[in-house]
Amino acid sequence: DNGFDYLEFRLWIGLWSAFFCLVLVATDASFLVQYFTRFTEEGFSSLISFIFIYDSFKKMLKLAHYYPINSDYKIDYVTQYDCMCMAPTI
Repeated sequence: DNGFDYLEFRLWIGLWSAFFCLVLVATDASFLVQYFTRFTEEGFSSLISFIFIYDSFKKMLKLAHYYPINSDYKIDYVTQYDCMCMAPTI
């Protein structure tokens, strides 16, 4: 869509990545990983937490749609509500 040749674009990405990797290896920059590891770990753990929180809210809203809350419930009439459990008739 943007008019890029896909394989040429991938080639340039690979060459730049290789160049930066060689520079990092030549300067022994691997010791910097200790400063990024904790940050990356916390970033992924917060992302996973947000996904679980989002899913739980989505399920709660779906349950509220299928089983709506009784808005006509009156606390004064609690003893007047009736519930009968009966075996199904065959």
